[in-house]
Amino acid sequence: ARASLELLARAIEPQERHRVRFIVRWIPLVNCMVCLLIHGTASLFGIFPLPFSALTSCIPAIVSASYLAKHLMPTDLLTHDFRQFTKFVLLMWTVWMVQFLILTGYLLSFPLVPPIHQVLLSLAVTGILSGFGFFIEMVAVW
Repeated sequence: ARASLELLARAIEPQERHRVRFIVRWIPLVNCMVCLLIHGTASLFGIFPLPFSALTSCIPAIVSASYLAKHLMPTDLLTHDFRQFTKFVLLMWTVWMVQFLILTGYLLSFPLVPPIHQVLLSLAVTGILSGFGFFIEMVAVW
């Protein structure tokens, strides 16, 4: 969460960043607490380790920390450029989640398919992930 908030803080003018230092330093603790809460609740119900923890605990935790950071951010710093950059970062998180889902599906289905399909599946996943990399690069340059 701290890396994400630090990335978002870069969209703020350098002379104004001191106003968000508190948010960047302390709000990531919310991320840890939400993650612990999710894992603790799941373990109370006998689910440990939590399957797909990146999707089931890490992402909700970082979204909650980002939501709280947005509400603590001084409103005069929420400029159009900052909002555009935030949309870009959210798009990158979404692309990362989709890549994670693709790789998870790939790993789960790999042992179930014949060897020739394993090769084709490996080539297809490599092409898809390379396409995502190209897409990210094009969006970043745009």
